[in-house]
Amino acid sequence: MSGRYRFEAPSIGTIFEVDRLRRERHELIGQLTVRCNIPGARTVDGCLSFGDFNLTSLDARKKRAWYLQDRARTNGDVDWQGELDRLAYQVIAMLLARENVRFY
Repeated sequence: MSGRYRFEAPSIGTIFEVDRLRRERHELIGQLTVRCNIPGARTVDGCLSFGDFNLTSLDARKKRAWYLQDRARTNGDVDWQGELDRLAYQVIAMLLARENVRFY
């Protein structure tokens, strides 16, 4: 599962990148980098978050959403949970399309 997946959310000044995808115990894990230009966000060279991320785990997406909200200091103004759900869905849909698997 090679490749890099990049999703931009210009309305919130954020870019999500996922690479190094792999399957572990029937879960899809990748390295997630979140970059943003949100004023007041606590970033390192524009990077809000960087690390392994389980795309198939609702709990992992909820925890990362809380982390992003805290680091970006958005106080609920950004639907981080929705953005991560969209990201996970789109990455999985692209992988299934590459494998010629269809949703029914």
